Amino acid sequence: MFKLSKLADYGTVIMVRMAREPERWMSAAEISAETRLALPTVSKVLKLLAEIIDAIEGRFGLTECASDPGACRQERSCAIRRHWLRVDRAVRGALEGLTLTQMLEPERGLTSTIVFRPRGTGA
Repeated sequence: MFKLSKLADYGTVIMVRMAREPERWMSAAEISAETRLALPTVSKVLKLLAEIIDAIEGRFGLTECASDPGACRQERSCAIRRHWLRVDRAVRGALEGLTLTQMLEPERGLTSTIVFRPRGTGA
């Protein structure tokens, strides 16, 4: 017997609701109210749906050496490659920490700032 998990079932309910009005942006709270699913469940499903981008786009990378190791001829001798990889990890972390629900909210300013300082400057 094939049986969907509850989360898969809830995901289908959420996607169907969103598909009814594809031009309408809905918050997790609105979807929760209209589908009568708990808000934490809706938020979890929306986060999982955001991970579809990774499945479609493949490995994220700001530079060729970060997204496709070995593709750049300069990779072995590049003096700044390790720094680009650090930047890549920071951007990846920021994207993974951002939910679709948060993207729908009006901008309220930055909640955190990533600062890169050269080593040994003390600044």
